[in-house]
Amino acid sequence: MTWTRAILLILPLCINAYFLDESCEAVINGVDVKESVRFAMELARGAQNEIDSAEDKNIKELRSWLFPDDDLDLADNKKIYERVQLFETLDQPSTDDVPQPTIYCDLSRWKEVSAIGDDGKKVTKLQNTKTRKTFRDDAHMKSYEKCKNGDKTLAFTTYFGKGMLDMQLCPWFLDKLRNRETPAPVNMIGGLPERPENGPTYDPMDDFREPETPDTMVLVELLDSVLLHEFTHALSEKYDSTDDFAYYWDRCVADGFQAKGCFNANSYSFFAVGVHLINRYEMKWNKKGYVVALDAATTKRGMDHLVRRQWAV
Repeated sequence: MTWTRAILLILPLCINAYFLDESCEAVINGVDVKESVRFAMELARGAQNEIDSAEDKNIKELRSWLFPDDDLDLADNKKIYERVQLFETLDQPSTDDVPQPTIYCDLSRWKEVSAIGDDGKKVTKLQNTKTRKTFRDDAHMKSYEKCKNGDKTLAFTTYFGKGMLDMQLCPWFLDKLRNRETPAPVNMIGGLPERPENGPTYDPMDDFREPETPDTMVLVELLDSVLLHEFTHALSEKYDSTDDFAYYWDRCVADGFQAKGCFNANSYSFFAVGVHLINRYEMKWNKKGYVVALDAATTKRGMDHLVRRQWAV
């Protein structure tokens, strides 16, 4: 699983809304992109509220894995989550100076056309059938091809200039969510089964854990988590948009203590989802990326509701 992104140019003003293309309007088998955007904002709010927590040892542990432990860095992390929430408004006017991202759910606006490259060889370019503009950007072409072919890319964000900021959800990824088997969730928010009132054990991942795949990667591939990732990309460079230094949990943890952990998109998704696990489900990730119980001293429910076994090594 990877996300890819074209380098965003410097934008003069903060982006503060988004558009939803008609390709995303249909709600199919519980996959509602507009609702998932709202959930992505909830994840961002939860993370913003907890990023500089000095009291919750579980959140402090999670934060220490993903971000440098420095007050200035944490302030920057918090601003990323804060600014992402400026996208929450739908259909605000877009201008050349303030291009609002448009979310697309298919690739029908693109037509592949042949052209002669600078080296005299034939190349494939993409023509936007709505604007009639043709593009040949290597990063965008690579993302487009992987998105079209179902080659791990779930979504990507590209700034084309002149008010054109595209956030593309890949059709194969949406089809996977739409064709999922119950009770597999679409989103992290509201997606996991609640803890039962009675019973000694509780494993929220029990019905949809994937063999040989850390739980972190399963949950960060849910739609609201993916959208949060892309919204951190869509921030202007002036407001510290993120890059893709690492996608996978182990690499994000390995890089977390470095400064680049502050600007890695998936680190923000991992942290936000981890905070939601802790606060909503009284579960957490271990360092290997599997869901385990909180320690007795840190649960809100106390001894009567402790999970009595761990489900991951």
